[in-house]
Amino acid sequence: MLDGSLPLWLRLFSLFHVAMPVLLLWGVARMGYDHRGLRLQTLICWVVLGLTFALAGDDNVNFVVRPFGRPAPVPPGVWFASTFVLYPLVLFAPAHFLLARWKGQAGSR
Repeated sequence: MLDGSLPLWLRLFSLFHVAMPVLLLWGVARMGYDHRGLRLQTLICWVVLGLTFALAGDDNVNFVVRPFGRPAPVPPGVWFASTFVLYPLVLFAPAHFLLARWKGQAGSR
């Protein structure tokens, strides 16, 4: 997005990060929050992390090799294994509990 060597139209694609949270919150407000979301999101995350680790090599897509492009505090395999616990625990669980509290348990009907 900040690389001036890329055309402006291509860099503007990154602006979807601005609209996406608004769109997702609107969807939850309109349709409610399903209590099965945390399990499904975790399962999808594990599949994506595994595929990323196997296919991306040293590109560090989804931070599976090292955190934020910095040297990993542990060997890459240990870091990769820890992402299977850290992503759901640090990212998904807080959002799950906030959304479930905000818009109820739509899937429990």
